[in-house]
Amino acid sequence: MKVALFDLDDTLINTKDTIYNHLRKVHNIPIRHWSLWGSFRIEEHAPISQEDFVEMCNEEKVFMDIKPYLFASQILKDLRMHDYHIIIETARDGFIYDDPYGLTEQYLKENDLEYDILIVSESGGDKVKHLGDYDKIEFTLDDQTKNCDAFAASGKIEHVLLAAEA
Repeated sequence: MKVALFDLDDTLINTKDTIYNHLRKVHNIPIRHWSLWGSFRIEEHAPISQEDFVEMCNEEKVFMDIKPYLFASQILKDLRMHDYHIIIETARDGFIYDDPYGLTEQYLKENDLEYDILIVSESGGDKVKHLGDYDKIEFTLDDQTKNCDAFAASGKIEHVLLAAEA
């Protein structure tokens, strides 16, 4: 079985752009453009605390409004048609309060993003430890350098790819 591992936020879906526009347009909060962000520590980019930001995102269900990147759905479908087992691992636990797994699962279904296994790991945590018995993964795609470094060091993944934003 060939296995592919994908991050979700800012790898398959355009999270930063949605958050940026929501803070600017809905709340009129001055914020640096998302292309200048190196992290989701929002207080580094706008005059709002991380706690208030997370609360706002949860109350207003901002994460359900994020649009997938063009062709994300088709890429996942094509890989599955070529016998790839698709794992989506997202660090949303601690970032989405109420049922991060269930809401992410609902989002993926509503946006036609096919997968075989969904892993919702803790925000800012070690994604490698959640891979369990998957010792041979063909490739992974993630937007965070620290995750890519950890995946490469684990020896579990043949090709580690860093998703760059346009």
